Amino acid sequence: MMLPISIHKEAAYYNALNIICKADYKALKNLKEKYKTWGKAFEYSRTSSCDVRNESEKLERDGIGIVLFEDDEYPALLKHIHAPPFGIYYKGTWREDKECLAIVGTRKATNQGKVVTREWSKECAEAGVVIVSGLAYGMDAVAHEGACDARARTVAVLGCGLKTIYPRQHISLAKRILEHGGVIISEYPYEFPTYPINFVQRNRIIAGLSRGVLVVEAPFKSGTLITAKLGLEENREIWVVPGPVTHPNYMGSHALIKDGAHLVTSVDDILQLFPVKRKGGEGGLFLREKEEYDNKEQHMICDILKKAGRPLGIDEIIERTHLIASLVHTSLTMLVLNNIILENNNVYEIRYR
Repeated sequence: MMLPISIHKEAAYYNALNIICKADYKALKNLKEKYKTWGKAFEYSRTSSCDVRNESEKLERDGIGIVLFEDDEYPALLKHIHAPPFGIYYKGTWREDKECLAIVGTRKATNQGKVVTREWSKECAEAGVVIVSGLAYGMDAVAHEGACDARARTVAVLGCGLKTIYPRQHISLAKRILEHGGVIISEYPYEFPTYPINFVQRNRIIAGLSRGVLVVEAPFKSGTLITAKLGLEENREIWVVPGPVTHPNYMGSHALIKDGAHLVTSVDDILQLFPVKRKGGEGGLFLREKEEYDNKEQHMICDILKKAGRPLGIDEIIERTHLIASLVHTSLTMLVLNNIILENNNVYEIRYR
């Protein structure tokens, strides 16, 4: 049987069985253990009129490839997790990325959390770290956007088949990911629908591909906590951005810190794990240029603090800069996280060296 070049025979049979089994992991596992190869499993347990060639051609037409567990290209880190996918469908540029960071957080993200996520994602991507997330609303999308801002590769893990980008509102973001050499992946067959349980299952892939998981805003009982706990089970580093103790978006985050996750206030805390390059240099750790401001508002606030010669409270900073309160809060957060200013009991001052 002649099959499309990009889908080798064993992958084609796996795809057919994945469709027949409706992506049921236990059913696929039983078939593989009994028959050893997907080809034999399809031959001896055919219970459907699934057309192997036709289903493979669907993938070929849409530029979808498959990497099987036994293939050399299968990610080594993912291979050693509990219940690794038997196959990964992908659209875009496939390669094994050894330096990956998962960034996850609530779908109902605050503006402040989005600023931190986008900036840190961009800095990590600029340093050569590949950002992994789930293309969902909120922090997932912002994490991918930060990597794209750096014109860098990012990996999006879907909870449905690759025929449908979910949510539909992120189709343009998905295109942007592919334009920058990224990849969109799934363990589900091409036309597989979206079910809530899928997103829980795909979280193990997000954590499994990565050397560590960064959590930004995780309420109690959120999917973000599931990803973090899966990461802990697989001995991944877990980093958590702290926030206001009374804000519901940080309740789960602070619980993770209590359970031993690393509290981080600077992107450099994360990059210490990765053998990435310095800005403007070779080798060593990536270090942010501390006097580099992200925007004019941050520059203005630092000028005010320098001229004051003493710590200032938020109200005084708002009064002197004539900026709106939300913008001041966001700018102060980034300046503190980037180690440019110090905060103590809601008053701020320049960090002098």
